[in-house]
Amino acid sequence: MLRSRLTYLLPKPLCATQELCRTPMLPIVRNHHTRTPNTLRSTQACKSGLDTRIGTKASSTRTYAAIAFKQRHADEMVQWIDVPADKQPDGIHLANDYLTETEHTAMAAELAGLMSGVVDPFTLQPMNKRATDELASKLGQKRKMKCLHGISQLKELPATYQAIQRLEKEGLFKGAVDSLQINEYQPTHGCPPHIDAPSVGPVIAMFSLGTPTVMTLRNPREPAHTGRILLEERSCLVLSGQARGEWLHGVDGNATQPFKDQTISRGHRYSVVFWATPPKYEKALGDVENSPKTIVFKTASTSKRRF
Repeated sequence: MLRSRLTYLLPKPLCATQELCRTPMLPIVRNHHTRTPNTLRSTQACKSGLDTRIGTKASSTRTYAAIAFKQRHADEMVQWIDVPADKQPDGIHLANDYLTETEHTAMAAELAGLMSGVVDPFTLQPMNKRATDELASKLGQKRKMKCLHGISQLKELPATYQAIQRLEKEGLFKGAVDSLQINEYQPTHGCPPHIDAPSVGPVIAMFSLGTPTVMTLRNPREPAHTGRILLEERSCLVLSGQARGEWLHGVDGNATQPFKDQTISRGHRYSVVFWATPPKYEKALGDVENSPKTIVFKTASTSKRRF
């Protein structure tokens, strides 16, 4: 794995929102459009991807460990609308083609089996049609959503868990990834804008499978400030810092979505969102994991409901 040593200034004091996620988080590049000598290598030389760093303090600077993402130039993957450069959130890292074709095929098969009711999301055992329909009616969501908690359950999806472990080795998470949320979208399904709860942790990662879509970012303090991120199939998106803790993210429920001068046509799609639960929330996670008839999912207000 290609690694280099990059240095960034210490982050500014945390705001109230970031204090909610005060567990050690991935330090961030201020924005992807700023290129200075020794900060970002050229696109041609940066074959190992966008580098951020975790680790050693050095007087007024801090050195961080690399995220070995295959970089795509920021101008191609993010579109900002009425957002000045100094107001763009930090903490957006996108790797297109992160999943191999083989990984994508194997993961899609696993997710299709789980989401179609072939297996129960809690016991991972065969699930009858009545139970499947009952679960779907309780969720009452346009998108189908299922959550798995605990490493033992994650391991029952071997292809998915292997891809997660590969990302874990980049040192993004404080602790092992122990929770994931699977979302299944049809072309007109959406996800309401939200900021994930502190219990999800300071770093959130997501794999996209199936067809491309556009994720929308919104600044709740400046409604006119919006951003669009093109998520292609086999991509991996990591959110941390301001993008994770201060900006709303969601997916508009339209069959076609604008992105720059393109029109993105949506199809059947899966997203796998995963995180490492902070230690202070581990007991609550254990309560959920040990209650096989409990399902937890987020609403538009990021509150939680249980059935």
